[in-house]
Amino acid sequence: VEPLYFKAFKNCIRIGILRLSKGSTIIDSNVYFNSSGPNVTPSDVKNTLINGLSSLNFTVIPDSISVSQTL
Repeated sequence: VEPLYFKAFKNCIRIGILRLSKGSTIIDSNVYFNSSGPNVTPSDVKNTLINGLSSLNFTVIPDSISVSQTL
């Protein structure tokens, strides 16, 4: 997933995995951005993942993706 975000957002710093549920079917993660770059919205983050799903080597159900912003 990291290459998707690093390519789409020049101010993406890193992605941190917070928790994997049993069976790794649910992943809680954070995407970190440099504040000196352009503003990135939760919709931008979600759409980048959805648009890049075909390049991943695992399956993600698009309707299961939930993104929120923490400042």
